[in-house]
Amino acid sequence: MYAVNLTDWITQTPASTAPVQEPASVAPVLAERLSRALSEVEPAALDGHHAYLKYSYTSIGQIRAIANRALARAGIAVVPSIRQVGREARTSEKGKPIQATVVRMSFHILAPEGRVSVAWVGESEDTSDKGLAKAITASTKSFLLNFLLIPLAQAEEERDTRPEERDTRPEGKEPPNGDRQGPSTHWISRRDVRTKFWTWIKGMLGLSEQEVHQALGVDSIYNFQGTMAEAKETLEARAKEKKEQGGGVAKDMDALGF
Repeated sequence: MYAVNLTDWITQTPASTAPVQEPASVAPVLAERLSRALSEVEPAALDGHHAYLKYSYTSIGQIRAIANRALARAGIAVVPSIRQVGREARTSEKGKPIQATVVRMSFHILAPEGRVSVAWVGESEDTSDKGLAKAITASTKSFLLNFLLIPLAQAEEERDTRPEERDTRPEGKEPPNGDRQGPSTHWISRRDVRTKFWTWIKGMLGLSEQEVHQALGVDSIYNFQGTMAEAKETLEARAKEKKEQGGGVAKDMDALGF
């Protein structure tokens, strides 16, 4: 039941978990019922708050409630089962012992016409005995979100929850390394865009944060009211000017996949 190395363990397929063979005729009927369930799905709000890490999140209770209503109206039941559990001792960044738990689960999708079973995985890290419960919760939440395509008020996978990277500066001051926090509607609020943007700025244009803000006329990228394309045009012009003055090498943003 326990594994020493979760990286190796999780890539192995247990011999006792062969996929359930279902009649081909079941799939179209279940697909029709699932389509009805999807039409009943409601957006999930951020109803929970983590006091220590200071972020809001969507609770498993709300996800289950949304899923229960949608599935019941479509005549679908979902029954989870645990296939395998693996644990591994780890050390936190602060040097404290923690227990990593990975659980392999099956979610059995039942309807009067038949059933389909879907394999899923959940992982957690905990300092006490709650690792398995947390891994099951993580697996269930992830499955329901993806199975029913439940829209979130905020993309939780884009949120940075590491405490060492929280902004502790006074309001109005800019976080280091390029605006980690700000209005969620701004184009710079997406982590993938933000990472590429600052990599391009510093590595390819050779501009500092101060030079960027001066060129855009703001003290934070979040205060720039233009589009990313407009910011790109302005900063390329600034980098070209800097190059002509003997510093920096301007390259195109497309090289980073923007």
